[in-house]
Amino acid sequence: MRQWHKDGIAIDDVELGDLASSDCDALCELDGVRLRFTAETVAQQPWQPVAAHGAAVVLTLRQIDCPQAADPIYLVEYTDAGPLASATCAARQCRQLADAVEITDRTARRYICTELFRRAQDIIGGDQAA
Repeated sequence: MRQWHKDGIAIDDVELGDLASSDCDALCELDGVRLRFTAETVAQQPWQPVAAHGAAVVLTLRQIDCPQAADPIYLVEYTDAGPLASATCAARQCRQLADAVEITDRTARRYICTELFRRAQDIIGGDQAA
């Protein structure tokens, strides 16, 4: 079974998804292919239109130490939980909406991270099958 490693330690699918739970930078490896994973929250700039959420998360997976004969793997995805809250809501409703935004954000980050690594795994598997 193919196993992802983070900083030299084997990780499972749950730990793989958890990489995106906060901003981070990690070395990951699969079948000898080394990649740098980064998760970065990009805040809304003051000159941009106002949005309820105000930030997006950019996830990047970039191959390092790529042989010159091969094209490096470079994958980028982003997620934004999006506006769920209304400007006019009761205190209890606002708290429920804030909780929903937080859950949506965590779920979206995990999903996009897992998909990013799955796509990289497909590319790495395709290289080895050729």
